Amino acid sequence: MNRASVVVSGLLKCGSALLLFSAVVIPAQPVLPRARQFPPGTVNRVEDLPVGRFRTRLEALPAAARQRALDRLRRFHFTELDLVSLEPDADGELFYVDKFLVDLPAEAASEPVMAGVALPVNPFPASLIFHSKPGAPNVLYLNFSGENVSGTSWNTAARTTIPAVAFSTDSDYSTFSDAEQLAIK
Repeated sequence: MNRASVVVSGLLKCGSALLLFSAVVIPAQPVLPRARQFPPGTVNRVEDLPVGRFRTRLEALPAAARQRALDRLRRFHFTELDLVSLEPDADGELFYVDKFLVDLPAEAASEPVMAGVALPVNPFPASLIFHSKPGAPNVLYLNFSGENVSGTSWNTAARTTIPAVAFSTDSDYSTFSDAEQLAIK
């Protein structure tokens, strides 16, 4: 047996031992069940949806609104996991609602960062306009300067206008500090 064969044989033995050790010692990652998929065109009746909160909400809608919601569901791909945050409004339009807890920050031990060059919130600074992919077929607008939201499915009779304040980390809603400009970028 020549020297190269001995080296290759030794490497194969080491590799086999390492592979065996990895299989025994390193626990396998848990396999999560795959969420049920609803490709476009698969939801034709309320009964096509799993029993739960969303389906119950659809069943409670007037017939015309229920049909509008089903028409909307037929047009896009969603998973069973989406049904946790998907909501129908009274007219059968669909929207997502994110529910999350906001942790209030603890008192800062140091002084807040002061801006070197603050930019006005209005008009929105051109230096803070970005495109992740110019020409993409879909566009998502992020509004950092704030507005009063009205006339949407989020508005209710009790709250016809929702004040969406400008983005701020220092409670100055009239300018974007250096730190805020960096967070936006």
